[in-house]
Amino acid sequence: MDLYVGNLTEDVTATDLDVLFLSFRPMRLRLGGSLNLGGKVMRYAVATVIPDRLALRAQQQLHGRSLRGRTITVREYFARNPSNERRGRQHRVRPWHGEERRCNERRAVP
Repeated sequence: MDLYVGNLTEDVTATDLDVLFLSFRPMRLRLGGSLNLGGKVMRYAVATVIPDRLALRAQQQLHGRSLRGRTITVREYFARNPSNERRGRQHRVRPWHGEERRCNERRAVP
């Protein structure tokens, strides 16, 4: 299972994360880029922990811990497509079951 480790400081290294995940033995640890949100820089990492039971225990024990003075968040990692689409699959082709709302628009279905 892949775990997202968020809210990391700029100076966190892969060695710091190795020490954090030492008892959970991640098979792979990727230190991601940084997100600049209004002047606040936030880094993240993705750790792959096998088996899933061990990953869930890591999530419970590491979520909310402090690393270099900042509280980190640990949750399951969900890969998204490049446009960061969060809607359900085929959301454009699903029929609308309610009343037609586009009656006076050029896109209205006759």
